[in-house]
Amino acid sequence: MNEKYSFGSCECAITQAYVTSNSNYFYTLVNENYHNILSDEISKQRDISKETGKLIDDTSRFFCVKVHMKYTGKEAMTMDIYSTIFSKDTNNEILFLGFLMFIDKSFSIHKLDNIYLEPNEEYDMWFFYNLSNYSSDNTYYVKGNFQNYNDNNSYNGYLIELNDLTEID
Repeated sequence: MNEKYSFGSCECAITQAYVTSNSNYFYTLVNENYHNILSDEISKQRDISKETGKLIDDTSRFFCVKVHMKYTGKEAMTMDIYSTIFSKDTNNEILFLGFLMFIDKSFSIHKLDNIYLEPNEEYDMWFFYNLSNYSSDNTYYVKGNFQNYNDNNSYNGYLIELNDLTEID
């Protein structure tokens, strides 16, 4: 992992990535102060079993991706994050398969996908994605430009390979 890349005034690296079907694993990654907010957000998801915390569809998975970000801008800012997961199958076809549910750092400002950044500060944060049609045979990528919203089928920007994806039950 640890591939470094930049966009705008941000220098980033993906430092960890997990795949799981169980939302209860999220609590091991998120600061205890955010557990109530996390629980509220998980309960809003219709595709998660209320009894077990697991995804109802056997082919769906959650991706938990830790991003280290250094903000080099001159002024504090709130950044809207738009991020997706792409998959390359065994036929080398790249497809959009997952969307960002929330970011743990966003909970501190009571948002799901916005983060507050101070100049020359560094941050570690978890991005939580919901992915359909998971296959361990595929290669997975996250968009390298978190602010670039466009039609995912025509995205031609930088893709960061999740090359050390750890499966958790």
